[in-house]
Amino acid sequence: MGSVMDYLLWRGDLEFDRDPVNEVDGLIFSILSYMDLEGAFAGKSKEEGIRLRDAINNLEDACRIMREEDLPFLKDIPDFLGAAAKTKRFGNIVLSHYEEQVDPQRTKQFSAITYTLKDRLCVVAFRGTDDSLAGWKEDLEMGFKSEVPAQLEGKRYLTERVEELEGTFYVVGHSKGGNVAIYAGATIPEEQKDRIRGIYNYDGPGFHREFIESQNYKNVLGRVSTILPESSVVGVLLEQKSKYKAVRCSTGLALMQHNPFLWLLEGNHFLEAGKLSKKSMSIRSTLQSWLQQLTPEEQSKFIDGIFTVLEEAGIQSFADVTKDTFSVVQGVLKAYSKTDEETKEHMKKVMDLLWDEGGKTLTKSIVTDIGVFFTKNSRKLSKITDKSGKNEKTKREMKK
Repeated sequence: MGSVMDYLLWRGDLEFDRDPVNEVDGLIFSILSYMDLEGAFAGKSKEEGIRLRDAINNLEDACRIMREEDLPFLKDIPDFLGAAAKTKRFGNIVLSHYEEQVDPQRTKQFSAITYTLKDRLCVVAFRGTDDSLAGWKEDLEMGFKSEVPAQLEGKRYLTERVEELEGTFYVVGHSKGGNVAIYAGATIPEEQKDRIRGIYNYDGPGFHREFIESQNYKNVLGRVSTILPESSVVGVLLEQKSKYKAVRCSTGLALMQHNPFLWLLEGNHFLEAGKLSKKSMSIRSTLQSWLQQLTPEEQSKFIDGIFTVLEEAGIQSFADVTKDTFSVVQGVLKAYSKTDEETKEHMKKVMDLLWDEGGKTLTKSIVTDIGVFFTKNSRKLSKITDKSGKNEKTKREMKK
């Protein structure tokens, strides 16, 4: 029993012509796609590509920046990338066709990379949500839009790669990247679909009902492998019909289980939990019941209200929240106070509905997990309570 890091040590000496792609490899390709690879090519064209073991030498600045991230998952990726680059299995793969787009005006966050493993075998990996507000807002808009910009970019990107490159493809992604992988695989031209060997979705959210009921989606289900941590939160959002494998994790905290470094495996497959936890199923039921009571217009207005407040507070990414939490809270409250009464009333109405659908239990669970998820949380919460002079009980518990 180990993690994906242990897998590199155990399986890293076997190249892909000796041992085929498996579900753990797909997760590794998904993890590596979170890395900013813009500087990896150093004089070579992105179409020509570069081997991972050579690219790592060009990524010192990108690795340094990512190590400063507050989220444990992101800050661990540079060392994981370095370890993968030293193996025979991953060091010789060729990276090419890297793209990254973040457009707050269009609520779009998209990134993709193509890996060539050997002649006539490629993997296309779509990045999951980064910490930009644009990325998170786009995720939430999936609940009431039949398609979002990242999905359309994914379809365009995969169509171009299958058209340009020979051979067959795996399509993979973690979090929103898994959602985009399924959407792209389902919607590329019919004549290209036979070249897709499989689609791996790692804890990606579901889809709008219109897409779920489409023939494109139904036709691709046989090629989709959905893998969820046993207490998944993200992967049970919205609807999806693909069969899933629930995997065991080294922590029981629901939100933390979205971090794939915590997923447990044996050999070249994940350690199965058998089924999703009661907490995960409760979260799924609560959110689905809540969303069913809201029209698309009500969902849109609620999400716009939340992100307008965050933007007015000067928050551009979730990393901003961890830099000076007390100032952020003050900024959010100030921005909210300036919001028009109609928007305030609507936001309150929607939150009341969530509360009635079991939001009290849901909120308690998520807040508890967030407290552990952010590594600097204890110090920042103490800072808030010290300045406010309130919640002495919380302060005493934080000091234990």
